Amino acid sequence: MEGVSEERSEEKFIRKNSGKAFKSRKHDKAEKRKQRKKWLKKKRQRQQQQESPVHEEPAVQENCQVRKGKAQDTAQEKEQKEGTNVEHVSRGKRLVELSKQRKRKNDDEVETRSKVPKPTKGEDRTKLTAPRTTQTHNFKELDRDLLTIDETNKIGSGTFGRCLTATYRNQYRVVVKEMKVRDSSKKESDRAKQEVIHEASVLTDLGDHPGIPHLFGVCSLHAPFYLVLEELAVEGRSVTLSKAAATGLIADITECAAILKQTCEVLMFMHKKGYLHNDLKGNNVVLDGASHKATLIDFGKSKQITKAKLMKPKVNIADAAKRYPHIAPEIHRGGRQTIASDVYSFGVLTLRVLKDGKFNSSALNSTAKRCLSSIPGKRQKLEEFFQVS
Repeated sequence: MEGVSEERSEEKFIRKNSGKAFKSRKHDKAEKRKQRKKWLKKKRQRQQQQESPVHEEPAVQENCQVRKGKAQDTAQEKEQKEGTNVEHVSRGKRLVELSKQRKRKNDDEVETRSKVPKPTKGEDRTKLTAPRTTQTHNFKELDRDLLTIDETNKIGSGTFGRCLTATYRNQYRVVVKEMKVRDSSKKESDRAKQEVIHEASVLTDLGDHPGIPHLFGVCSLHAPFYLVLEELAVEGRSVTLSKAAATGLIADITECAAILKQTCEVLMFMHKKGYLHNDLKGNNVVLDGASHKATLIDFGKSKQITKAKLMKPKVNIADAAKRYPHIAPEIHRGGRQTIASDVYSFGVLTLRVLKDGKFNSSALNSTAKRCLSSIPGKRQKLEEFFQVS
């Protein structure tokens, strides 16, 4: 026993002096497995080299060639991917990207123009002002200081606002349509401003016509927002077609038919220009002068025929038909505004004027009733309205 203990102590002494830490038998077995795996791996490599002998180059050169080959492969793969992406991009996406690029260029140009350089010493600061980048329109922005509004002479009012008489530049009698702003929020202010700009844009697009009021301009820089139009009056008073029929201002059926024909011609002119009125009624036709010339007003709901959309259906269609009898029934049901819906409104207008004025005309009556067909396609055409009657 003493001899065995002396041998173990000698082994420990040798291991300590050699710098190797004591390891268990399990660790020795694992080391043997690793060494055997390495040996087998080298053996396989030798066998492969013997089966297919290849002229070996230095390791450094081989590594360089491998790296170059990988770089070339990655570059080729990138080019192929880019090529495939370009091929698969549709024409619409390309146009969208081009429009975005142009928009960015325009925005950059606006930013560079709006930047104001700092003035040097002795230089006048008033000359260095940034140019305005506001949106330009075809109508005039008027100076509201040149308008003298008569607050006491109110022509009419409604959900849109109110209409007042005024004098422009102390010589032109005009009508100022002031848009109502319900509260002081920016959203409400933008809405009123947009309504003024929309109606002015419609009048500008329609152009010059005797049955459309002349547009002087707008006041849209800040509230209150104004639409300035020519004044239409009979003996100094604003007279609508409904009022004229009810008060007996229209002399006879001949004059009544002439006024209705003028209204029909204005409506057809709008349709040829690509616009719908969408709110034709007796209060939106104004008489002018001693001849009682008919003029169509209130283009706030007017839209382009190609941009007309489906309307929101009414919850109670019967109630909506009573409140707004001049609107076509398909609009209350959520249909699209069309020329046929304007024809329906003109038929209602004709029957209303004949009834209020107590005029007897079987031809006009029967033709107007054909405009009220529940099927839009079967309604009377405006071009044939007065040919039939």
